[in-house]
Amino acid sequence: MTNMPSARSVVVSTAAWTIGALSSVGIGLVALSMIGTGFADRPLQPLAPNAVVTDSPDGPTPSTDTMSGQPTPSVGGANDHTVVTRGGTVIVRCVQSGVYMVGWSPAPGYRTDDLRRGPAATVAISFESTTREVSINVSCEANTAQPTIHDEAKSPLDH
Repeated sequence: MTNMPSARSVVVSTAAWTIGALSSVGIGLVALSMIGTGFADRPLQPLAPNAVVTDSPDGPTPSTDTMSGQPTPSVGGANDHTVVTRGGTVIVRCVQSGVYMVGWSPAPGYRTDDLRRGPAATVAISFESTTREVSINVSCEANTAQPTIHDEAKSPLDH
């Protein structure tokens, strides 16, 4: 007698392998579809490459941007304010020197233009598509963000 697997065990093994492979592919596709949308409460935001959170008794302490030498407030503070527009989302923080743009994310079909991140009295960003431009300026008053939004259609000459 030889130790040949029976036809039934081959069918069961093949079915089990197929179910496992399909499950793995399905889970992988779901995970990939969630990138940037399902893992956080808000969209992912680009941050400064050297943003560092340093907590002190007085709250987050700004780090320094090595490229410009400007202070770079830390991320994740209680004074963060989110501005959502059709062109994209901006997160700003009211800081002692005015306002700082912590992060931003253009909406699908838009790109970032004219970025003034701060810290400054006013920060600004534009999100542009082929047909629209959404400009956002934000200042802080009494530790509350005060956004001004201009949402305009582009003329055919702007293309």
